Amino acid sequence: MIEFLSKMASSTEFWSGLGGAVVGGCFTLWGTIIEGRREKINKEQDNLSKKINILKGIKAEIELITNLYNERMNHHIIDHKQGEILDVYFLITQNNFVFYESNAEFLSELDEKVLNDVVNFYITAKSLIDTYNTNNLSITEIKSLSLKVADNPDSETHVNILQAYMELAAEYAPMIIEIHTKTLEAKENVINSINEELNKLEK
Repeated sequence: MIEFLSKMASSTEFWSGLGGAVVGGCFTLWGTIIEGRREKINKEQDNLSKKINILKGIKAEIELITNLYNERMNHHIIDHKQGEILDVYFLITQNNFVFYESNAEFLSELDEKVLNDVVNFYITAKSLIDTYNTNNLSITEIKSLSLKVADNPDSETHVNILQAYMELAAEYAPMIIEIHTKTLEAKENVINSINEELNKLEK
């Protein structure tokens, strides 16, 4: 046994082979470590790019929607007088939030404050849409009843129903204006939050 070990110890070929195996193993391990780090960096970069793109997409959608809305409705809100109905038929659906809805599964990856402001804006905006849709129904009914009263002004039933709808619509108008104001406030908050987050992420 001792003789065998002595031969092994004096064997250049043995030590060369052992050294080569150790060096080769070290290079393999180092390569694995480097590749792992590279994959981690790439994944972090992909996640960062995804966050930035989502934030920019949401910002663009919010600004586009609110700008179009203001062009159509802002002057009606400003000109509205207390006690009057908001006599404008504003056709709008919730299908305008395409980017938000298609990226909903990724929103949880955003900063908590940004996430809260984004969700708050869309919830408030959807509430505003619902109030306009309700007002649209009232306006349609009021116009229909007005025609009936014009054709038959002596119909007490139609006159009373028309008056009731007018009063309800007048009471409903301040609710629309209140949610309108909250929606625009939510828009300012979310745009500020997104801009702050983009400044941090793009440094």
